[in-house]
This record gives sequence, C-alpha cells and structure tokens, in this order.
Amino acid sequence: MRTLAALLVLLVAACGGGQSIGTTYSDPEGAYAIQVDPAWEIQVGGVAQGVEVWFVGPAEADFRPNLNLLTQSAPGVSLDQYTQVSIANAPRFISDFALVSQAQMDGPGGRLATLEYTGSYQGRQLHFLAYFGVKNDRAVVATLTTPPVSFASWRGSIEPYLKTLSPK
Repeated sequence: MRTLAALLVLLVAACGGGQSIGTTYSDPEGAYAIQVDPAWEIQVGGVAQGVEVWFVGPAEADFRPNLNLLTQSAPGVSLDQYTQVSIANAPRFISDFALVSQAQMDGPGGRLATLEYTGSYQGRQLHFLAYFGVKNDRAVVATLTTPPVSFASWRGSIEPYLKTLSPK
C-alpha cells in the first residue's frame, strides 16, 4: 500500500498536479513565470515601451492578437497603488482609454489585479485584458491585446493562461 501511495505522489508531481495548461515561460531574469499557449509564437525584444517578450496568435486581417509581458521597478508600491497609478497613466499611452472592469484574485505567486479596458493605440481600436502583480519591489504585467470584435473569443481561450502569472 505504501508503494502505491508513493507512486501516486510521484505521478501527480510529474504531471504538475493537474495545474499545467500550457507551456511554462520563465523570465530569464527570474522576475516571473507564466504558462502560455504552445501554439503561439514567442518573440523577444522591445515592441513597445517596457515590453520584453510577447506571444502572438494567428493573424486576423492585418493584426495579430498578442500577449505581452513587461516588468517595472516598483519599490515600496502595493498592488492597490500600482493599480491606481496604472489607471491614472493609461490615457498617456492609450487614446480614448475606457476602463471596463477591475478586480483582484489570488494567483499562483500571490495576489493579482486585473484590468479590462478599451482604447486606441497607434490609430487602431483595441481591447485589452491585463493581469499584474507586485512582488519584491517589481511589477509584472501580462496583457492580452485584440481587436474589439474578437475580444470575447480570445478572452475565453487566453484568460486561463493569464491567471497563471506568477511574479517571483
């Protein structure tokens, strides 16, 4: 009986306890980990201010829905403070910024905040869903960006990955 129990523990550990939903991407600097859709293409480098890595899905007309990740220094800043500053500063980067919803949840690496918003970036109307956390004086932000017409379907398939964001 002990052998069977030990085998079950090893099997659960090897399978990740049923928690894995995709491929785990770990930040090379150790700031975070997140599971991503293995079908999405990874791209590294700055595409926008602060963005370090992003994953792109299949093209829709002339736009590829994407999940981008960035880290920012946030010494002494709480998750609530970071949320409020993010909302206050968003209109500087997103024209016609409109906050749709905000919430908080427990994530695998601690508390996460979520913001859903719409607006225009580089002349294109877009819909965004951001998950972020603050840990060790650093904010980690993962944002899904899609055209408004396909946001609901992308949200349904990508939000489970966003919920795996784990600031370190």
